[in-house]
Amino acid sequence: MTRAIPSRTAIWRRTKAASSNPKPRRQRGVFEGRPVGRPFSDSAMPIKPENRARYPSNWKEIRAQILERAAHCCEVCKVPNGVTVLRGMGKDKGAYQMPDGVTHSEVNGGLICLRPFDFIGYSVKIVLTIAHLDHVPEHCDEGNLKAMCQKCHLQYDAGHHAETARETRRARKAIGDLFAA
Repeated sequence: MTRAIPSRTAIWRRTKAASSNPKPRRQRGVFEGRPVGRPFSDSAMPIKPENRARYPSNWKEIRAQILERAAHCCEVCKVPNGVTVLRGMGKDKGAYQMPDGVTHSEVNGGLICLRPFDFIGYSVKIVLTIAHLDHVPEHCDEGNLKAMCQKCHLQYDAGHHAETARETRRARKAIGDLFAA
């Protein structure tokens, strides 16, 4: 199954057509009215309300500084922020294809192919997040923070998430044992 990725020109035309509409609707390939491929900063932080107090008051400035350091690209796979890419599946797992058809490795962002080819993948909008390498939100040193896309961040945190889930299940079981008598 191949999927054509529209050119930036086609996306720009759709954006301009949408802006003349009195009630613009969200379009695929467009984020907040801008064509994909341009850096953006999301105003809403994906931080749970109960954890917000663990972050410093200047977190938005720290986040912006880390994104600038990373040139608005994932520091692991080098995918740019705000772009819609095809993430590989099946034989193409471990690669992503940019809107211009250039294919990169997810391991280090290196080029795989310069021309579009029969690529099997699913479309995903890249949103960079800031990963705490030690999993402690209070530690906001530059060396402890990395800009990562959703996929790389989830892969990095997988072990920590499994450990936290195990502790949560153990705690629930312990509470259940208190009432089972």
